[in-house]
Amino acid sequence: MKPPGERIRCFVLCAGLGTRLRPVTDQFPKPLLPILGRPLLDRLLERLRPMARGRIGINLHWKGEAIARWLEGSPHAARVALFREDPILGTGGALRNAERLLRGGDFLVHNGDILTDLDLERLIAAHRSSKAMATLAVRDEPAVNTVGIEADGSYAGVGEEAEGVRRATFTGVAVYSPRFLRFLPAGPGPVTHGWERARLAGHRIATFDGSDASWSDLGTPQTYARALFRLLRASGERCFVHPGARVSDLQTAGFAVVEAGAAAARRARVENAVVLPGAEVEGDLEGAVAGPGFILPLDTRAPAADWAPGVDVLHPLARMFFKGAGRVRGTHLSGGGSDRVFLRLTAGRRTAILMQSPPGDAVFEDHMRLHELLSRWDLRIPGLLARHLPTRSALFEDAGDLRLYDRLKGLRDEAGIEELYRRVLDQAARLHASGLRPPRILPRTMSLPAFDEAHWRWESSYFLERFVLGVRGMDRLDDADLAADLARLARRASAFERRLLHRDLQSQNVMLKNDTLPVLIDFQGARLGPPAYDLASLLWDPYAPLGDGVRQRLLDHYRTRMGADLPADFDAALLPCRLQRHMQALGAYGYLSRVKGRGWFEAFIPEGVRLLKTDAAPARRDYPALARLVRSL
Repeated sequence: MKPPGERIRCFVLCAGLGTRLRPVTDQFPKPLLPILGRPLLDRLLERLRPMARGRIGINLHWKGEAIARWLEGSPHAARVALFREDPILGTGGALRNAERLLRGGDFLVHNGDILTDLDLERLIAAHRSSKAMATLAVRDEPAVNTVGIEADGSYAGVGEEAEGVRRATFTGVAVYSPRFLRFLPAGPGPVTHGWERARLAGHRIATFDGSDASWSDLGTPQTYARALFRLLRASGERCFVHPGARVSDLQTAGFAVVEAGAAAARRARVENAVVLPGAEVEGDLEGAVAGPGFILPLDTRAPAADWAPGVDVLHPLARMFFKGAGRVRGTHLSGGGSDRVFLRLTAGRRTAILMQSPPGDAVFEDHMRLHELLSRWDLRIPGLLARHLPTRSALFEDAGDLRLYDRLKGLRDEAGIEELYRRVLDQAARLHASGLRPPRILPRTMSLPAFDEAHWRWESSYFLERFVLGVRGMDRLDDADLAADLARLARRASAFERRLLHRDLQSQNVMLKNDTLPVLIDFQGARLGPPAYDLASLLWDPYAPLGDGVRQRLLDHYRTRMGADLPADFDAALLPCRLQRHMQALGAYGYLSRVKGRGWFEAFIPEGVRLLKTDAAPARRDYPALARLVRSL
């Protein structure tokens, strides 16, 4: 978030007792609740620091010393001013107690138990333009709407029903004029008393609609867990296992969060659950928040309707497959970088995955034919249950939630990691060897594009446009020496022996059925090209880095499985394919993050750049201009 033109004083309310969140708050004050590896207060202060004028005020009471100790060792230590309360002063008394910090101008107040991406800059601008005494950020939360709002957006009291007044929820974020301080109690009291006193004195209390922002009040175990799961989903993830968690072979399903300082026994399983620091999981933990000495159950039932735009609850495939099975529920699944919509449909004990292609999907029919071909070769792919050509949609067997990518987060045993990858490579070898060589592998009714020279050049141009220029801001599109290097790479690579490839064989495109059996997905982009490209995608994967020793043993395993079917030029193709794949991946991360708005892909850029630098160094004699560019990244 960009800071506003004029900085503003800021105050964070951190003194609350957290009674609804006990026994969690017996261990952790709410501002220090871990949020995917970072305390909630850390995330909040990081947002406020660029816009804060002077020090950020923080009030302390419940476990205040724990918060103070954390702040002393944090990057925020020099930017905060602490206001200790004994007794606790409430949300209004806390602001009056900090009057010497806040009275010099407008000030923003943010509850310390709220997780939101509310646009604070817009809130501040709305307050300054309205000339109101205060501006309350509100949103529509029907279950807890209590704040009355007049037709002109003015605050109209709390809890009172009146004609022409709608209801909303206060988000815990507001901007105040310093004149508001005189309406607050000198002792303990809630800020709502100040709102009422100011309103009755004829001053306008404005509201700002923040319904378009994500927002979570971390007041209960249920809302805390849901907030974490929502963050995971928004970042394209299902699982978070902190590097500081003591695990060796942890299995996960659904959404799973395991924080630093937590521990899990070998083969323990965490499903739709949160494991806090100090907790130890011995067996299965499902639908719960676990802490040191306690387990709090959660309601993790799927919503009754969670349909994507363009996907009808009465979709023909859903009606056909679930006929007579009862009420059908649908929940969104992450599609990664795909524009296709994926939904898990559930009715009773029956489940299936509905894939809805975007309008004009030119490869849908080839995808269906390819699925039929791979099924004949006994490739482990999700079974096709039904398809509907008019809507370009298909219903697949449910292979579960666990991707290889997720499994690796809880698996820190090298032998176990190798075993999983060997199983994936067995599938890759079957794919690359089945039918032996084109064109015999393809039905006459089907054609697949090849990794020819034009496609290799397209991938490298994609890298230059979407990453070098789009992310790094370096205009190298007209570099003649670089163009010559990339053309040379494309000519060499296009001459390698071609087989049928998955083309995007990486850890996020491998499901693990029953936690162990690899199931290949997202293969609709299959092409004819060198098998080394699939090996580069899987073993040099920015999503799941592998050690050199593990990688070499896995390459040897693949060579053994291929036997006489291994292309004679496999080893020669490996380095060019790695260079090409690294460039393609970085181009995709740039496009998906900067154009498609999926910012979580930026997290994988550093490892992608590292891999490209590592492989460009030994190729610098053949591709000197490319090597120079890569070094400059």
